[in-house]
Amino acid sequence: MKTRWYLILPALCAISLLSSPATAKKESAAAHAIRQCYQNMASAINHRDFKGYLKYLSPQYKGVGTNGRVYSYQQEKSSMVMVVNSLKNIQAIFSIQRIHVTGNHATVIVLGKISGINPNAPKPVKILAEVKSRDLWHKTAKGWLNYLSKDLTNHLIINGKTVKR
Repeated sequence: MKTRWYLILPALCAISLLSSPATAKKESAAAHAIRQCYQNMASAINHRDFKGYLKYLSPQYKGVGTNGRVYSYQQEKSSMVMVVNSLKNIQAIFSIQRIHVTGNHATVIVLGKISGINPNAPKPVKILAEVKSRDLWHKTAKGWLNYLSKDLTNHLIINGKTVKR
C-alpha cells in the first residue's frame, strides 16, 4: 500500500504551526517545575520528611476521594503521618501521565504509589496503595502548590491481593 503523503503533509504542517516554540517552551518549563515538585514530594515521603511533603500543598488544599468524601489539608497531613509512621521500607513514586498548563494553573493526571511493610501485624504485611488522581496546581509566590486532588482510582493491595473497601 502506498503512503499518500499529499494527504498527511497538510496535517503535519498544521500541527507544527499550532505549536509555537515560545508557548511550548513556557509550558515545558512549568511542566518541568511541577514534575520536580512530585519528585520532591516522593523523596520527602521516602525520608519521612512531612514538612517537605506538605510544603507542596496549599493551606487551602482539598482532597476528594473516589467516594466523594472531601478532606482538608489537616486531614491529609494526619493521614500521611499515620501511613508513613506505620510502614517500614517505605517507597513512594509519582508517575505523571499528563500535564496541561494554562498560565498559572495546571491540571495533572498522576499515579501515586506508596509501598512498605507493616511490621505491627502478627506476620509482617506488604502494603501497596495506588491512587490515580487529577491534581490542580496554582503558581504562587512560593512556587507551584497543589490545591485540589480528586482521586480517580484508589486501590489497596495487601500481600499481592487487592482489598475491597
